Amino acid sequence: MAKAKLTRLIDVARKAGVSRVAVAKVLLGTGGDHVRVSEKTAHRIREVATQLGYRPNRSAQRLRGKTGNLIGAFISIHGPLSELSRLIAFERLAAQSNYNVIVYTLPHPHPPEVIREAILELLGQGCCGVVFIAAGIHARRLGDVGLPAAFCGIEEVLGQAPGVIFDIAHGIEQVIGHFKQCGRRRIALVLEEGLVQSKFPEPYAEYWKRHTRLAVEKTGGLSLEIIPIATSPLQYKPGIEAAQQTCDLLIEKKIEAVLTKNDYVAARLLQVFMQRGVRVPEDIAICGSDNLEMT
Repeated sequence: MAKAKLTRLIDVARKAGVSRVAVAKVLLGTGGDHVRVSEKTAHRIREVATQLGYRPNRSAQRLRGKTGNLIGAFISIHGPLSELSRLIAFERLAAQSNYNVIVYTLPHPHPPEVIREAILELLGQGCCGVVFIAAGIHARRLGDVGLPAAFCGIEEVLGQAPGVIFDIAHGIEQVIGHFKQCGRRRIALVLEEGLVQSKFPEPYAEYWKRHTRLAVEKTGGLSLEIIPIATSPLQYKPGIEAAQQTCDLLIEKKIEAVLTKNDYVAARLLQVFMQRGVRVPEDIAICGSDNLEMT
């Protein structure tokens, strides 16, 4: 059987009646600011490329030393679902600009030597940059990775590195204010036991404690308890026994509203309270923070 002939840039250019340079600009993003293509022409080029089944040969481009269309994305193998949602959204946006994304999953606790080894592999593939979607990456400790890099997380771990800062403190303040508006005065922050060792670098644990205390002080007229909940190593969801023990403590301390660092903990507490006939939110209010959909 004859091997199917691959559609080339020149084939698209001929059918669209434009130059090869214009096609490369639209489909590969090459040419920089020196090449300009109208939106009407770009639309025609994309239509022709679709009709002909054109697919960029990224391997050939990398062999020619061409970079600029491959991005490395790092996520944690133990990351929450919200992290996966960020990856999916990022990949969709990258595709709209003709970028390919290669995903690396990092083991805990994100050892720098593993990251640097992956970076070397990406450099060998002609990668133009990396995005650290895993929020547990400590940019300050990692240092220069040898490629343009963007991070995400709280300011304490980003430092001066480019990236997206999670303004969790603003969310905490909103929740605490809402609790007070609902007449709740005795507040608890429930954090996974061993948070520092098992899931996030230390700044995250301290961040949650510090900003929850600040929000309670700023709101005024409230009391705060910080209560641990046991989870399995590298897991976000506590077992039923651990949740029962935490609920016992919440009831003992007459807590009226609970803030948790993730929705898995919130859901487990809700499950135990429902089994015990404790009404949520009438008897005790619970708020998670991942915005996960649970059906």
